[in-house]
Amino acid sequence: MNRRHIALLEHLLAARSRFAEMLALAVLLAFSTSLAASAVFSLFGDAHLAALLIAFLLIFACLVIVGCLMFRGRVQTRKFEGFFVYDPRHNSLSSVPLYEFSDELTTLVLWGCRQDKDLLESWRRAPLKLLKTPGEDGRTKNASELSSASVIQDGTECFLLSALSEHLRAYFENEKHDDPHLRKMTREDAAPLVLENRILEVISRPLTDRPSMLPEGLEGLAQAEGVLEWVGEHGFFRRFELLLPADTTLERVGRGQFNLRTRRMYVTFAVSFSGDFANVLPADFVRHVLGEKDPFVVSDYEVVINVTARFRYAALLTPTGWKYYQWFDSFLEQLENSFGGVGYLGSIGWPTACTILNVLRPEHKEQKAENPTKPSSATSDSAPSA
Repeated sequence: MNRRHIALLEHLLAARSRFAEMLALAVLLAFSTSLAASAVFSLFGDAHLAALLIAFLLIFACLVIVGCLMFRGRVQTRKFEGFFVYDPRHNSLSSVPLYEFSDELTTLVLWGCRQDKDLLESWRRAPLKLLKTPGEDGRTKNASELSSASVIQDGTECFLLSALSEHLRAYFENEKHDDPHLRKMTREDAAPLVLENRILEVISRPLTDRPSMLPEGLEGLAQAEGVLEWVGEHGFFRRFELLLPADTTLERVGRGQFNLRTRRMYVTFAVSFSGDFANVLPADFVRHVLGEKDPFVVSDYEVVINVTARFRYAALLTPTGWKYYQWFDSFLEQLENSFGGVGYLGSIGWPTACTILNVLRPEHKEQKAENPTKPSSATSDSAPSA
């Protein structure tokens, strides 16, 4: 996805600047027009007052129309399409090298199921391999009927929130910890959001509630505020923490959906998994990179994240304080890089690697040996075969 299609806030603020310039020109034009009109209509007595009033109303109407046209991008939606690889033989996910979302989702689902029996039962009771497969009644099951599909949705939302947390921490790292314009939102502050995502609830449980997870001699880490993530033999922990503008509220609006509200913008994140195949990975990639002799034993499924941003009109009149909200554009760019699956093969140089692999194939060398260089047309008595 091109950056100019991701940077929503940047382009909206640019439109605001253009509108301010146009407004200044319009005021100058209106003043000049009024001076000229006053000289002309003075010949007609008091009638010039009505004419000037009509002129100002027309100018105001033009400004309103131009403003609406320039700020019609106030509501924008961006769609990010990712994928994961599923192995029906073992009812497990396969990590895709150099693809952050696939690696994270595999880790989150694995540790979530290891640490929560109900989550493991959901994964096993109705596995993804039942998708697109006719049941006893002859009807194929869709994702909404499979408990394992909800695990994928929870895992993807957990990835999204983890990516957001990491990005905000890096973006505001140079700001003062006591900055009144910032607010640290913890697991307790966003309880409705955390508790309805089973994977997020499991991995973000405080270490103080899981003393057996820490090895002997390191029990004191349970009280340490600086521990953001811990992986051990007995569990996986990741602290839930969002550093946001002070006026931000976070709310759950549905399964896989949550809102982020501020006085300047209103953002909705929605994760959906419909069970559709992604068809991103070619057979050669599955064979050579994932190590599967039969490239059709695994399947790649599509997951979608929709981000809808609504910027408030009143906020566009505020000239300062936007630095606390400009993390939004850079986060969308990061999300495209870490989650977007459409450009994955190009980003790792797969087309070039695939060409090299095809050239190095034994059958390619044998074919080349059996078909030596054909004579040029200058020395051949007949045309080369098709």
